[in-house]
Amino acid sequence: FRIGDLNVSDPNGGGEALLFPEVMPWQRLRIQTGLMPAAINTPGLAVTFEPLSGSTAWTGIASGSGSGGSLPAGPPDDQPPAIARLDDYARAAAVVSGPLTTRLGVAAGGAWSGSRQFSRELAPSTRSTLASGFAHVTMSASPVREWRALGWLQRAERPFQEWQAFQDPG
Repeated sequence: FRIGDLNVSDPNGGGEALLFPEVMPWQRLRIQTGLMPAAINTPGLAVTFEPLSGSTAWTGIASGSGSGGSLPAGPPDDQPPAIARLDDYARAAAVVSGPLTTRLGVAAGGAWSGSRQFSRELAPSTRSTLASGFAHVTMSASPVREWRALGWLQRAERPFQEWQAFQDPG
C-alpha cells in the first residue's frame, strides 16, 4: 500500500496497510499485479493512492448511509441463529477542495463509520468505529514544480477479540 511514492504497509513484512483509506479523498487508485517497476518492492499486489489536489474553484461533496432498527435481517424463526449478524451501521464522509491563494490549494475531508454486531446472538452486541481526517496542501513553486504536504489522522476502535472471558465488551 502506497500513497504516491510513500510506502504505508506494515514494516513487519505482512503487507497489511497501516491505515484504512476512505475512498473520497483520493483522486486516483492504481492497482498493479505484475510487471511492476523495480521501485515497488512487493511479491504480489501493489495498491497506490494518489491524493486529491486543490481545485481551481471551491467544490465539495458529502455522502452518508446507514442501516438500523428492523432493517438488518435477523434469522428466520425456523433457523438456528447466525454466528454473527449486523445490528446497525452508519457512515458519513465529506470532502472540500479549492484555492487558498493563486499558488496555494487545499483538499480536505473527513469520514466516520460505525457498526454494531451480535456474535452468537445471546452475547451483547459489540461496537466498532473508524474516524479519519485528511488534508492535502499543494503550492505551485513554478509552472513545472509543486510542493505538497499531506496529513492523515485516523482512529480505529474495535472490541477486544477475547472479551467474553472478561465479561466486558468495552
